[in-house]
Amino acid sequence: MRVKDITLIGTVAILAAMVSFVEIIVTPIVPIPGMRLGLSNVVLLVALIHMPVSQAMLVAALKSVLVAIFSGSPTSFIYSFPSGIAAILLMSLALKLVPKISYVGVSVLGAFINNLVQVFTSYMVLSSFVYFYYLPYITLVGTLMGTLIGLIINDLERKDVLDRFFV
Repeated sequence: MRVKDITLIGTVAILAAMVSFVEIIVTPIVPIPGMRLGLSNVVLLVALIHMPVSQAMLVAALKSVLVAIFSGSPTSFIYSFPSGIAAILLMSLALKLVPKISYVGVSVLGAFINNLVQVFTSYMVLSSFVYFYYLPYITLVGTLMGTLIGLIINDLERKDVLDRFFV
């Protein structure tokens, strides 16, 4: 891997982590325990569009590590790492295998798998089905936020804002 690639991965991972920190501050407006809006997924989806899948997965992994370390919540890694990797993998497959899929569709798919993996992870960690009761609510919020994130990506891509950054 080239130094330029490593620098870009680190920069994008730090940006994603910074957006996550802002989310942690804003999260109390969401009435569902543990729920976040997923705004850092804008950064992860942009990474997936402009970087190789392996590098986008590395960005997602580094974001999970950085947020766990600097938020003082190591348990957040247990939930964010598998869900972030699963979302990147599924979104990359959708971009490759589904002709003419929009960024909105990719983003909603990523939000859904992210939420589903986090609920399954909570079951594995806590041995409790209680978070499955939240699934309809987080799916609704995830679909809304996934749509918003997809629209943001459409706008950024249409205006070629990101091409200079990922040269």
